[in-house]
Amino acid sequence: GGAHAQGSNAESFGLCLGGDYSKDWTPMEGWDLLADLAALLCAAFDVPVEQVIGHREVKALHPEATVTACPGDRWDMDAFRRALVGRPIT
Repeated sequence: GGAHAQGSNAESFGLCLGGDYSKDWTPMEGWDLLADLAALLCAAFDVPVEQVIGHREVKALHPEATVTACPGDRWDMDAFRRALVGRPIT
């Protein structure tokens, strides 16, 4: 208990951008910052973009995980993954 994504913590890292993206749109500055960090971590740890998942997607891989809507309907994980492809690492 007490970890980010039950069932997945030993093999993953979690990134967080504060907010409720079920109600609010993601600020572009936050989107870009998180995409830059995710792309950097994917490159550093040789993680394929296809393995980048949102908190709500953990349950599909780990049935013991808690159901969550995080990061919310207004955070498009498919678009986020596409944004990581070919992103310059700075």
